[in-house]
Amino acid sequence: MLSQPLIALGGSHQAEYFHEYLNANSEEELPDTKLLEKAEQFFREALEYAQLGDISNWRTISDAQLAIADHYVLTEQPVRARRFYRDTWQLLSAAPERAEARRDQLETLKPLWQVTPDLTVALAEGDNSDLESAEFETGYIAVRFTVNRRGRLTNIGLLDIEPERNAAI
Repeated sequence: MLSQPLIALGGSHQAEYFHEYLNANSEEELPDTKLLEKAEQFFREALEYAQLGDISNWRTISDAQLAIADHYVLTEQPVRARRFYRDTWQLLSAAPERAEARRDQLETLKPLWQVTPDLTVALAEGDNSDLESAEFETGYIAVRFTVNRRGRLTNIGLLDIEPERNAAI
């Protein structure tokens, strides 16, 4: 079936966009949003192919629905995302044998995107001699936040920061 490869293809377009976005140093370096449009198109095609089969194909349908929903969360379209999360919840609640899949896919927090800090990337690649002799300042930041059911952070706030001069963070 074509659904899983199409989901993977959409995910690769999405990953490429966000990788380029996070590494852009200026407005001119921002990636083309056509990558996100293609990702959405692949996710929608995956869902169409999944829905061509019978209802015994519910796992593939839910995977495609969640790929679209997560895409909409990442592209800040919560109303569209909500529709697909709701449809997935209903699909996975329709029969007792789907309860475990519902728990795993909708009731467990999952990061949608992980960002590797620049220092980690710098240490993992190339010559690190300049980093070894650098004097890094130590400190801490304490924050509060709420994680919603899909793993998105809300109610983010700064509780404490040391040293104080980093309060602009």
